[in-house]
Amino acid sequence: SIRVPGSGGEKESAIANGGTGGVGGDGTHLGACNLPMDVSKIVPIPFKQPEDSLRETVRAQMVDPISMTQVTVPVGIEPFPLEHAMNESFWITFCCTLLENRLMREMRFSRGEIYSVSVTLSFAVESPSFPTGRARGDMAISFSCEPGGNAADKLVKLAVDEVQSLRSVPVAQDEIDSMLETERRGYEVAQEENSFWQDCLITACQSRKYRETKDLDAAYSFKEDTRRRVIASITPETMRDAFQKFFKEDFAFTAITLEPEAKQPEDPKE
Repeated sequence: SIRVPGSGGEKESAIANGGTGGVGGDGTHLGACNLPMDVSKIVPIPFKQPEDSLRETVRAQMVDPISMTQVTVPVGIEPFPLEHAMNESFWITFCCTLLENRLMREMRFSRGEIYSVSVTLSFAVESPSFPTGRARGDMAISFSCEPGGNAADKLVKLAVDEVQSLRSVPVAQDEIDSMLETERRGYEVAQEENSFWQDCLITACQSRKYRETKDLDAAYSFKEDTRRRVIASITPETMRDAFQKFFKEDFAFTAITLEPEAKQPEDPKE
């Protein structure tokens, strides 16, 4: 499945492509020059997004004891028209980038309570035919920390509170500047790699724009032009508006923590 990374420029959303979330929009690799399959032939997987929040802790034996948590929030974008879908895919990606930066600052640099944190998107389960008329996916906030106590519970609350904060209060301009500068540098470095251009070919060939035009240049330019317009429109206020659009005030979430099992006391008779 395609998990859209923190950088808004590395990969476009599978939904904007109209793909199923694999390497190619039909789950194949471009190396065989496979064209996108007819989306009407894909049987949708029936699923519903959660409406209520859930918090659970699972314990298991671990070689390296560590606490790992994933907070999953349902999201969705309008898949039509194509221009709107591509625009929204970049906006929601930058929302994830900004949230990841904020969580890294608060969880690691300010509190020193985590080893790592990431925020990713997935629309892998959604059918490219969009049977509900909406592209449904999830945003996953993943972090690891020391096991034991209630550290994970506090960090889950912090993550949820940060999303709510970004919905209500515009961030400082320097946060926006830092995010965009990191995006610019990462994009420039990525363009020096063959894998970047391979990915561009894959996503362009499997995109809805290519299905319409049969023109790879047009498909690539469409994505790049949309990306540039979104970046030019990013301000503290527009990012707040984007968070309000993609995340409801009372959004549901699922938070699952994997903790190591408590060691059993040794039998003194053994």
